Amino acid sequence: MIKKYELTKNTTKYMGVTLYQIRALTSFGDVREGDLGGFIESYDNLENDVARGSAWLYDDSVAYGSSCVKENAKMHDKSMIAGNAVIKGNAETLDKAFITDTSVVEDSAWIVNKATVEGYSHIKDSAIIAANASVSDSVVSDYVCIGAYVKVRNNSNISGRVEISGSTLIDKSEISDTVRVSGINDVLAENCIRIEDSNITGNLVITKGANISDASIKNSSDLIIFDANVSKNGAKSTFKTFTAYINRKGHQRIDSYKNETRSLTALKYDAKKNPALGLLVSKVERLFN
Repeated sequence: MIKKYELTKNTTKYMGVTLYQIRALTSFGDVREGDLGGFIESYDNLENDVARGSAWLYDDSVAYGSSCVKENAKMHDKSMIAGNAVIKGNAETLDKAFITDTSVVEDSAWIVNKATVEGYSHIKDSAIIAANASVSDSVVSDYVCIGAYVKVRNNSNISGRVEISGSTLIDKSEISDTVRVSGINDVLAENCIRIEDSNITGNLVITKGANISDASIKNSSDLIIFDANVSKNGAKSTFKTFTAYINRKGHQRIDSYKNETRSLTALKYDAKKNPALGLLVSKVERLFN
């Protein structure tokens, strides 16, 4: 085995733990012999065999506890990994990203800009978690991009080419295909988008304070949902404060009732008097396939 690095006498303290700066013993990847790297607690935190890859910690990044940086993974800009977490493959972290607990980040995934991955989360493929977003006990895969102030938690599964940004909470939900969720660009607030206990797939946009719970939205290809509360209560499908749908093809706005809970049966009756409402009814029915 050709050793990749050694621990130096340069130390720092974090949470009462002594960390040692690493120094390259040979050249590999973009690291040159003699280069100083980040800080680790022990040799267990960073693979030390050149033959197994070019994994490295740059720029005062930190690995401690039972965490491990493996294969060709790279950590930059004061990123941190702790607990029993693993980063491997060609995954990278930048700008104070934090990975902890038993999370695994692998393949070509990126965790950047103060994003946090915790619990037993699994971030893989080419997924990106960025901009103060947090993922807890969930799976994010494929080409998903999760950005500013998004919180994903409780066994959620996000896949496909989904994009989620702005103040949004995803809880116990599955989102896939090319769904785009766009909340206000601020910290997780009272008026954030909420998607809970739901399964959403297709090519649609969810924005501006939507609240979706216990719903199945499938194969919707022409919808924008905003300022809406969509829910399913047992066998009876209802919608509450469902203020608008937009037909993306025709850019036609269809307003519904505010601050009421309406059954589909009641909506169909009202649609007889208001033809424009008929289109809304058909789209609401699709939410509960």
